[in-house]
Amino acid sequence: MYKGSVAKIMHVYVQQHGPNKINLTKFWKKFSVDVTHIMRTNSSGRRIPRIKTVQGLAMRDDGRNRAHPPIVPQFGAGAKEVQFFLEDAGEDASGKPKAPGGGKKGKKAPRAGPEAPSQGKYVSVYDHFRQSE
Repeated sequence: MYKGSVAKIMHVYVQQHGPNKINLTKFWKKFSVDVTHIMRTNSSGRRIPRIKTVQGLAMRDDGRNRAHPPIVPQFGAGAKEVQFFLEDAGEDASGKPKAPGGGKKGKKAPRAGPEAPSQGKYVSVYDHFRQSE
């Protein structure tokens, strides 16, 4: 079992096994991690662990079918290189304007026509977490 930050574990692995990204992918694939950048607590204030499974390293075609796919310049790109589209506060994750009033019943259907261009910008994973601390 490995304990520590993803960066530390990856650094130790590369020191011991070399920088081959294919081997690094095999090592990380199906690795379980406790996600700590978004903390959730229960009613008694205790942190609820959020365990996620790593699917692999970043790939150039990740998210290619999304309206705003991430920018991954190369296989295995790091947090300073990978960029994702960050919507403005007035949009949901799909890039569509959020419904006024929280999506209450009886809301009128949106009018047909071309969708407005989504407002937002691409930001690196590194910069996003540095700014949100």
